[in-house]
Amino acid sequence: MQGSEPKYLGNKALLQMPKVGFLASRGQASLHGTLPLKPGEAIISGFLSPMERAVFRAGLKYKRPMIWVLPTGLDGITACRDAIEEGRLLVIAPFGETPDTPNVRRAVWCNQYVLAHCHRAVVGHLNPDGMLA
Repeated sequence: MQGSEPKYLGNKALLQMPKVGFLASRGQASLHGTLPLKPGEAIISGFLSPMERAVFRAGLKYKRPMIWVLPTGLDGITACRDAIEEGRLLVIAPFGETPDTPNVRRAVWCNQYVLAHCHRAVVGHLNPDGMLA
């Protein structure tokens, strides 16, 4: 599924940190507590589901190091410019072309990438009928 070489925007040194993969099925938007991050760990996720997006917003707010595996290209990434410039965000776009919206195949690929590159995984919400199940 991967296209050409991945494109990177931000701090590639985050790839060397221990990474906590965060995944959550669609359908649950609110966080139930805090993400169990240890000092020196980065969060890696596609940040696609509502709960994953809530973790992304919290990570930005609390200045946590994060790696965003994007199911699209890097075009239009401007909302997190501060986090990128401060060196606490890396955006990875593993696909050559840029679709208008993420599709299911790319979302699955991103989840698999997260699981393959994290040191440990946290599942915030699991829908028994969803992709993660």
